[in-house]
Amino acid sequence: MKVLQIGKFYPPYLYGGIETVSSNLHRALQGIEGVDADFIGFLPKKYKADIQLDSHIMLCKTDIDKFSAQLSWSFLKHWIKIKDNYDIVFINLPHPVANLAVSLFPPKKAKIVLYWHSDIVKQKNILRFYKPFLLRLLKQSSVVSAPTDIHLKDSDFTKYFAGKEKILPFVLSYKTEKAEYKLTAEGKKIIFACGRLIYYKGFDVLIESAKYLDDSTVVYISGTGPLQETLQKQITDNNLENKVKLLGRLSYEDLCQMYKDCYLYCFPSNNRGEMMGLVQYEALSVGKPIVSTNIPRSGAPTLNINGYTGFRVPINEPLLLAESINKLVADKVLYDKFCDNAIKQSLIYNSESVVNQYVDVFKQLTEK
Repeated sequence: MKVLQIGKFYPPYLYGGIETVSSNLHRALQGIEGVDADFIGFLPKKYKADIQLDSHIMLCKTDIDKFSAQLSWSFLKHWIKIKDNYDIVFINLPHPVANLAVSLFPPKKAKIVLYWHSDIVKQKNILRFYKPFLLRLLKQSSVVSAPTDIHLKDSDFTKYFAGKEKILPFVLSYKTEKAEYKLTAEGKKIIFACGRLIYYKGFDVLIESAKYLDDSTVVYISGTGPLQETLQKQITDNNLENKVKLLGRLSYEDLCQMYKDCYLYCFPSNNRGEMMGLVQYEALSVGKPIVSTNIPRSGAPTLNINGYTGFRVPINEPLLLAESINKLVADKVLYDKFCDNAIKQSLIYNSESVVNQYVDVFKQLTEK
């Protein structure tokens, strides 16, 4: 059975939640007997030529990068050349460029499986143009899959999924290992958060919450993005330089170490542009409790079980966010309990059997 996965970027050329999930799935499929798995995706704009990582991974040069969509003539040419070589074409959505290519130049024999990471929430103008092609792709597809039931039932496109829905959890490969937190040089406990500094991550709310945090803590936020200057100004204007630090982009190794060193992980996202939050998996895998938000119509809250692996609070409530963090700082018995539960929960998500659920779906389609 030949499977082609279409994604956006691929590590090490860009790290992110979808990129991690895509690469994990690709590697897992390659380990399954009887499955021949390929991946095609894109390179960030700074790369001037295609890169063939190996005989199974093709990354195409991006000609135009606009509104989070990568236009690539190279991708289109490669797709037209290889589209009829596969039994399954697995597409990570939203992905307007891949959607257009597959809709306009459909494969002759392959069954199309879509993976619904999220709706298009912000780029409404793009969606007006893109929607007819998306509906066409939904009609062409055999399965619409997603990591949680919320992705499928609370989508703006739910009615178009009818009869095709399938929950397929993320394929993860984190090493589960409980790590003890370390204090900073000033003897403070690190409250860690990371991600792109963009509108739906809620880092402004986390910064506001620092006003109410216990003085034994410090907030570290890792990442870069368009809101970096705005967030730094918020820190400065509120005299929080000693309570909140923007770390910029950390290397993969330093990021992994920060998860281990932190006291707990904070996930303050406040918009359904955040549909999962892979960072929560990473925190759980090293036994760190999470203080997160109940994002309406998002699958992200399902990862942190309130009162078991951490606390969940309503979005945009800095005082409640701080109170939950302070509670775990003050109650070491409860903290240790949540740490143990985090490890237990991560083992569920790290199940090696998850990839077999994908293979079962693919086999059922090809047998039909």
